[in-house]
Amino acid sequence: QKLDDVRLIKEYSGARAGSFDYIPMIGSIIKSAKTIEKFPSLKFGRKIEAKHYEFYENTSIINGMGGRGFVLAPFIAKKLVDFLINNKEIEKELLPDRFFNRWVKRIKDK
Repeated sequence: QKLDDVRLIKEYSGARAGSFDYIPMIGSIIKSAKTIEKFPSLKFGRKIEAKHYEFYENTSIINGMGGRGFVLAPFIAKKLVDFLINNKEIEKELLPDRFFNRWVKRIKDK
C-alpha cells in the first residue's frame, strides 16, 4: 500500500544488541532477585532447572540478533508468537536463561 503525505517527526537509533554466543534469545524474563532468594546455592554454581525459576508474568524478550537481525528477526518473531499465542515451547538454545547461571556466579554480593 502506498503511503502519501508521510512526515518524519523523530528518528531513533541504537547499537545492535548481540549475545555472547551470537545466538538470539527469546522467551520469558527471569526475576533474578527472587530466583536467587529462592535458590541461593545458584551463587555457588549449583544447577537448577530453569522451569523452577521465578519469571515476570506476561513479559518476554526478543533480542541478541546482532548484525543478523535482518535475516533472523522474522523467524525469531514467529517463534515468540508461537510461544505467546500457541503455547509452543522455545528451544532451550534460544532461551535467555542460558546465561543466568553464569551471571549469578559473577555477581559481587555473595
